[in-house]
Amino acid sequence: MAHETFAPWAEKVDGVGPMTADELLAMGDASHGYELVDGV
Repeated sequence: MAHETFAPWAEKVDGVGPMTADELLAMGDASHGYELVDGV
């Protein structure tokens, strides 16, 4: 079954579940280099 790749640069971070934009922003400097991708 083929899947359309929405964000080919993205890699899932093991051990981290779904996250909101507010949660990402709350990480402060630790959020540098991370991006939320819908549907991943």
